[in-house]
Amino acid sequence: MTARSVHRLVLHSPDQRRLVLEPWGMVIDVAAGDEIIVETTAPRPPTFEAESFTLWAGSGAELRVLRAGREVYSTLGCPAPSTPPGMSTRSFLQLVGVDKLSVD
Repeated sequence: MTARSVHRLVLHSPDQRRLVLEPWGMVIDVAAGDEIIVETTAPRPPTFEAESFTLWAGSGAELRVLRAGREVYSTLGCPAPSTPPGMSTRSFLQLVGVDKLSVD
């Protein structure tokens, strides 16, 4: 069974920010006022850990990112890899020493 969800992100800051999608390492520049839609599908209901402006996808998750209704990135066909039982994607990447991209 596959679960689907939609996440709406709006940048209210006057400054441009970067949205980082992990574990793919994709960076999307987001301007003030931009509305980003992230559609996810996963074997189980997807869980995203939001830290700053980073979305950490769980095992098996695939996503599409849309801006103004147009696709800007897709991982369809390339799901997030499985992690050891009981570990999130974030904790696994930190354990193996692959920290998120620095976007500051």
